[in-house]
Parts: sequence; C-alpha cells; structure tokens
Amino acid sequence: MLYLASLAAAAYLLFTAQHNPVGRWFADRVDDTVEFTLGLGFSGPARLLAGVAVPTLIFSLLYAWLHTWFWGLLGAAIVVSSVCAGVRFDLARRLIDDVQIDWLRGDANTAELRLEQALDSWLPSNDSESLARTLTFVEKALLLALITVFSGGFYFILLGPVGIVLHLLAVFYHHRSGGARPDPVLAAVLWLPSRVLATTFLLVGDFSAGARVVGGLWTDTSLSVHAVLSRAALAAVPRLEDLDSFGDKSKLLSSFALLVDLLRRSAVVWLIVFSVWVVLL
Repeated sequence: MLYLASLAAAAYLLFTAQHNPVGRWFADRVDDTVEFTLGLGFSGPARLLAGVAVPTLIFSLLYAWLHTWFWGLLGAAIVVSSVCAGVRFDLARRLIDDVQIDWLRGDANTAELRLEQALDSWLPSNDSESLARTLTFVEKALLLALITVFSGGFYFILLGPVGIVLHLLAVFYHHRSGGARPDPVLAAVLWLPSRVLATTFLLVGDFSAGARVVGGLWTDTSLSVHAVLSRAALAAVPRLEDLDSFGDKSKLLSSFALLVDLLRRSAVVWLIVFSVWVVLL
C-alpha cells in the first residue's frame, strides 16, 4: 500500500506541476500546527518540543491508527498528501525552466534573483540579513534542491510519511523563528541528507576527483549545509564554477546544463534506491 500510495503521489506531482492543491493544503495544516503550538508561550527546550516533537508524535500516532483501522486506504491518502507537501517537484521544475530562459536571454542577474526569492520563501530572512544573498549561485541552487526535493524524499525513504512531516515541521519551525540563517533544528534535520546527496554526486560525477573532498565533509561537522553541497558538486563537476563567474552565455548555458544533469542523475540513483527498498520490504 505504501508503494502504491507513493506512485500515486509521484504521478500527481508530475501531472499537476503548475498547481498542487493537495500538497499546499497539507503543508498549510502542518504550518498551522506549528504556529498554534509555538503560540502557547514556551521557550527553550520546551519550545522545540512544542513546535516539532509534539506534532510529529501526534501525526505518527494518528497515521498508525488510521492505517490499521481503515486497512491502509486512509493511511495511503495521508501518504499522498504528505509526499505532495514535502517534495516539491513542481517548484523545482518551474525554476529550472525559468532560470534556463534567463540564461538564454543572457540575464544572469535575473536568474540569480529567482533563486534568491525561491530560497527566501523556504528560509525567510529578517530585515537586516538574508542567507540567500550571501551565497554563490551554485550554493543557492543546491540548497534549494536539498530543501524542496531531496531532504523530504530522503526522510520519506528512511521513515515513511512521518519523516516528511518531521522535515516540514523543521522548515516551518524555522519560519517562525525569525532568523535569517537556519536554526539548529533545521540544520540538524538537513545534516544527514546534505552529506548523503554530496556522496551521491560522486556516483554521477568524477568519483576520483571528489572522493577525498567528500570524505572530509562527513568528518567536518562545522561545515554549513550549503558549503557541503557546493564543495562536493564542484569537486565532482569542476566546470560548475563557470556559473559563479557570470561569463559568456555559452559557458553559462553549458554549466547550467551540467548542474541540472547532476541533480537529475542523482535523482535517478535515489529512485533506484527507493525501488530496491520497497522490494526488500
């Protein structure tokens, strides 16, 4: 049932790329839950429990109960909703098309601004600081891909729909924190997916050139998520550096195609991993 629900969610995402009412509705409910629990006035560790741990526990208990009671039918619907909310293929596909059009027009600044605006919608900035404006183009693109697509899919493979809800709660908890940089909760949630995605770049890029770099990323816990991703990607595909040079249009188009290809091939690797996981279970 979980496999069928996952296929239904994937098909729904692919055929409703311009609008995703199921995912949007579910994400809004998760966001409302975080807002309500944080509004109870907790601080310190209690605030974390109220904003992330308690809603995750409630969802996991509800899902387990409904999944058993209705023989999986309603549980499957929850799976579809959570996957649609937590994995935003629609956003990623539109961004790829829009940025590529900007490159074709020779407007690199607009392409970078698109990524900043999209990233700020997931990691909102305060009045004095914006994480998106401090990153390179490659860092923006990879961080956005991690938050909107890969981390949700990774936690779904690892923990099922509860994993996606945990990921969404961490993102929305950061929304309510008012900070520009990822708070410790979101940084902790993204730590493992960022290293796993960085390692995947080795499998679809230059393995020998990137192996030493990626090995150090696993042991250096002080590195930020976007630094981990960019270092691994540049080691596996050195020509991505042209994206940050804003050189001639042909180089930009070629480098952007390499970036998209890197992410798509990484997605294929994880689709295979997911298929094997489903077969074994």
